[in-house]
Amino acid sequence: MTQIFYPSLIAQSSSAPEQEIGWTSTPTSSLNYLLNSRWKTVDVLSHLSNPATGDIRNKTWALTCTGFNIPLLNEINGIQLTVVGQRNGRIVDEIIQLTYQGQAIGNNNFYYITDSEGHLLLTNETTYGGTTDMWGTTLTPEQLTDPTFGVILKFQSHPYYPHRCGMFLDSVSLTVY
Repeated sequence: MTQIFYPSLIAQSSSAPEQEIGWTSTPTSSLNYLLNSRWKTVDVLSHLSNPATGDIRNKTWALTCTGFNIPLLNEINGIQLTVVGQRNGRIVDEIIQLTYQGQAIGNNNFYYITDSEGHLLLTNETTYGGTTDMWGTTLTPEQLTDPTFGVILKFQSHPYYPHRCGMFLDSVSLTVY
């Protein structure tokens, strides 16, 4: 049976280089940091394509979403991550990866979605993984029940077009097949 789970904890990296932008919680419910809270970048991300200053692209601090409260399952065939956020057509993925006991595991499943002409398509709802995708790692049902199991999310400025835009993260959910 397919089930969808939401994180009970979202934490951001505690320190990052100067060109990385932190997040602030602006919850849409009284649950504060929990289910479907809204996070936003504390500043805009910018891509400055200026020969005098170099090609500078901001990145966000990493967000680690854990505590999905997944019950013990008989088997795991695949994991799908759905991220809903407002990218303003300018914010792309950098890291979309599973985590367990504080360590990144498996493949970084970020990707650039392009049209037939190679233009980046940035949608507000993005899905990673699927019904048979194990993210390049072997997972046991016991690992999924561990409160440290989750996902790491990190975003960056658009690689081609100069801009100054912020980002909102509305929800993160895992579907276990």
